[in-house]
Amino acid sequence: MAIDNPYEILSQSFNFPTKDQRQWWHYTAPGFVKSMTDAKYTPDAKYKQLAFFYHCVLPHLGQFPYSYKPISPQASTMADLFNIEKMWPVVDEIARFDLSIDTTLFHKIADLLLLKDEAKALSSQPGFKLGGPTHRQYQFAVNIKDERLMLKGYFFTAMKSLAMGVSADRLISNMMESYVQSCAVSTFITVYLGCDMIDPALTRLKVYGLDSEVTFEWLVDLWTLGGRIPNEIKVDHMELGDLSKSLLPVIVNYTLLPNKPHPEPQMYLVPFGSPDVQIVDALTQFFERMGWGEAARTYRENLFSYYPNQDFSKTRHVQEAISLSYKEGKPYLSVYLSHF
Repeated sequence: MAIDNPYEILSQSFNFPTKDQRQWWHYTAPGFVKSMTDAKYTPDAKYKQLAFFYHCVLPHLGQFPYSYKPISPQASTMADLFNIEKMWPVVDEIARFDLSIDTTLFHKIADLLLLKDEAKALSSQPGFKLGGPTHRQYQFAVNIKDERLMLKGYFFTAMKSLAMGVSADRLISNMMESYVQSCAVSTFITVYLGCDMIDPALTRLKVYGLDSEVTFEWLVDLWTLGGRIPNEIKVDHMELGDLSKSLLPVIVNYTLLPNKPHPEPQMYLVPFGSPDVQIVDALTQFFERMGWGEAARTYRENLFSYYPNQDFSKTRHVQEAISLSYKEGKPYLSVYLSHF
């Protein structure tokens, strides 16, 4: 019988140098293929994206299933305290795979926000302990659409801010600092900066902030930077407010575009341990209120089909975050999924 599944065909062709790479491939590739099939990708696009995953992602996922980020052999030692050395080989490898990737701006931001000589000085401070998410320096993400790739880089500012004695807000944006300082008592913190690795004249800069205590009024304030962003979009606040009550806390990003005078906001509602079935119910109700009939009818079944062996009444990790933004005057929602 002929095999027409790209995952099965490539599984017979690819050589996996390590057991970890083989396990990562068989754990992630089937879901990757299903998502591309559901999105009606062409066979050529599926093979290209799977080849990219095999050559540029798989070798850097680390030990299965505990690590899914590039880690250098000297990470967490004095030679590479914050695991920066592995970043450049990975970026260069991906850029060679797709010549449309432009790392010019990424390099410039890295020079400004990554710890260099300050790392050793920081490690000698009393009470310093290495480890934890706040010590992360960078992160990658790849957007795929058909046969195209977009590599995105993110920079976390906590350690640089601590080492220099300068607020993370000032490191990123005076406008964001002005907003945060205008709030007398606030749980809002600026956490990292992202950029697209394309022509710098076209790239987006994305400033991310986190708030663990959010009210409906505070969501509106975050959406408009306290009224600093002129917002002509008539947001259905009641719908946004109802959804957010089920899925707090919240991450917000403000996208800075070369041709736009003001940042464009985007909300990320983060469940942090809520039962996945509860999130499914909340999203289904939200889709119904928004008039998205097909999404309301199919979301539960479609999600469950990606994880046939999961009991969604017990899992609390699959739906990691939900983002909401507006594009061309219409609401745009994405659900971020996690295997672990």
